Amino acid sequence: MRLTDGGWKAQVPGTSWNINARVISENVVEYLSRIETLSPYRSIGGFDKGGPEEYGLDVPDFKIVIRFDAKPDEPVVIKLTSDSAGTAFGWNSDSPGLVYEFGSAVLTGLDQPVTNFLDTRVFDIDQDAICKVQLVQPFGSSWLVEKRKEGYFFTLPGYLKDKPASDSELKLYIHSLALLKAGSLLLEPVSTDKRVPSLTLRVWDDLKGEPATVDFYTVKDKPDVYLGKSTWLTVPFILDAQSVGQLVKSAFDVQGRSVLKLDIGRVARFIVNHGGTEYVVERKDAGWRVFGTKKDIPGIDMSLWRFTELQFEALPLNSLPASAVQLMYCKLVDSDGEKLTELTFYADPKIASGAVLDEKWWADVLSRFK
Repeated sequence: MRLTDGGWKAQVPGTSWNINARVISENVVEYLSRIETLSPYRSIGGFDKGGPEEYGLDVPDFKIVIRFDAKPDEPVVIKLTSDSAGTAFGWNSDSPGLVYEFGSAVLTGLDQPVTNFLDTRVFDIDQDAICKVQLVQPFGSSWLVEKRKEGYFFTLPGYLKDKPASDSELKLYIHSLALLKAGSLLLEPVSTDKRVPSLTLRVWDDLKGEPATVDFYTVKDKPDVYLGKSTWLTVPFILDAQSVGQLVKSAFDVQGRSVLKLDIGRVARFIVNHGGTEYVVERKDAGWRVFGTKKDIPGIDMSLWRFTELQFEALPLNSLPASAVQLMYCKLVDSDGEKLTELTFYADPKIASGAVLDEKWWADVLSRFK
């Protein structure tokens, strides 16, 4: 590993190439700190048992080489090994006339594979700075959303252009991308030339012109994993199919599906018609009361608040099916008698239960009037 202007990089020799992989700098600093604070039980001088080779240091368990910018041609070499009794011995080129004795735990702390240092994050993004997100599938739903002052809006597909996306879904999705890590890194060359990725994800932030991108490819005879290539990682990687599947979101999944926007503080009268009977409640200083009576109705504010949570669970229909039967009509009026909004709920035996709106919602509303 070597320190560059962009942080620590790992140079990993392979069977057919040498790769430069990104490194978690904090892990390297912590490792160097361990070396700096090594405390031997004792030092052995004069080599009463012979030279360092008598302690097995001519063929050490592992060797650490540290180079400094000031003297790049004079590295510090550290050798560590252990004997059959579990005693560890060390030697370094700064003090070649000494052998150091340690407990066996020193080997466990320093004998680490390169994978312990490699950065496996698929994206390096600032979640709060993301201004555009795109998902591309050659044979599935593809979409592009961009952030505006009012929130996220669709740019693609065309039928959703300028329609709102769900801010909460997008924030959660971006968070999942920020946490995404490779299952394992491939330290050998892998060619994907002329292959079409099964899934491509791109995110843009406010400062960088080019998007952070990851492409996922199927692996022949291995349906349980995908091959990934990202602009952050300098080497290809493997990720399990379940994790990749969780990244696949349709345009509908991230669409803003709120039925209406409502300032419930402006509602002064709530009118419900069900089965030919009309129910009317109005807001009073002490709460809600049946219109024209002194009967108070609890829970109306909760029902109004649930209006703001209404979401459709399937794409809206262009026209009402002939088999639809009206269940309930709601009208909300302000203090000046002006209509704020109105909703009509229908049932349709040809549509699966809960496919459009949750029946429990309007049933809850009716229960408060009876």
